[in-house]
Amino acid sequence: MAALRQLRRPINLVLDWDGTITQKDTLAIVAEIGYRRQKTANRSHSLPPWSYFGKTYMDDLATHEAAYRPRSEERKTVKQEGAWLASLAPIENASVGRVAESGLFRGVTAADVDDIAYQAVYGTTLPEELTVRLRKGWSALVRKFCQERGSLGTVRILSVNWSERVIHRVLMNVSDGDEHGDSREQHQLVKYVEAMNIMANEIEGLNEPEGSNGQLSKNGRGGIRTSADKLERLRSIQRPTDSAKSPERFAKREAESAPSIVYVGDSATDLECLLAADVGICIRDEPMGIGQKELAATLDRLGVAVLRINESQATNTSATPFVWWARDLQEIADQLV
Repeated sequence: MAALRQLRRPINLVLDWDGTITQKDTLAIVAEIGYRRQKTANRSHSLPPWSYFGKTYMDDLATHEAAYRPRSEERKTVKQEGAWLASLAPIENASVGRVAESGLFRGVTAADVDDIAYQAVYGTTLPEELTVRLRKGWSALVRKFCQERGSLGTVRILSVNWSERVIHRVLMNVSDGDEHGDSREQHQLVKYVEAMNIMANEIEGLNEPEGSNGQLSKNGRGGIRTSADKLERLRSIQRPTDSAKSPERFAKREAESAPSIVYVGDSATDLECLLAADVGICIRDEPMGIGQKELAATLDRLGVAVLRINESQATNTSATPFVWWARDLQEIADQLV
């Protein structure tokens, strides 16, 4: 695919987590960590069921959407859609606040997280809906990208998920048990994942003696909750931090040295990152899931073309903005590396 082959080097490959690297959302797996800890501490009887948090979130969202203007069908520009996505911050923060106030994660430790992350990949103590399955091509994409590009490329994860540690431990477990590579390749994959930059939220205080205080944040900073939060972090990736004496010299040096950004996502929270990247790639199942349909409808409404990633003849020569779509990570690996 010409758009990928003509990218500046180095390249930063940035992937969403839930629904992009994984085949389904994993937030319920994070919640299970809390429920198990509270059951062990004999406090689970005071907790609402997980469905309560989902319902209250959806009720808040529906109320906000009904009052928001312009309505969905009236939003025709990226700026308008970005404003809508940014307006969801109070909804997201209220949801996180309810979970924190419930005490769901109070007392949770790093060991609790690691146990569930292991069980979600290998164990038999979790129901099927709480297991993690990665999309086809995950290990091939990381191995090929890191081995062939070396220092000329990085793989990062940017997610609104509630636990960076869960993401990291799941990937370490999958990589350690990767059955598609020989022992040397497996060892290399573990090393790549171990050093991988993962940007997500976290359960506070996992390494404290008494465990977490129950709060969800990101190292004392604002959390990664919305499309705007993800876009802010995308823009901060490997940009020059020093300034030249001349603004013109600085701008020229930045254009020459800044890495190309390839962003891969699957839902509305990824919209602005997909459009801001040098190359944006949507993951789509057949048939598409709910979040994928929402993103597809939004791109269509905004006049953004979506081209099949493995169609070599697809070369958008007009001024129409566009992104690509792929069925899985293997198709991306085949085109990107």
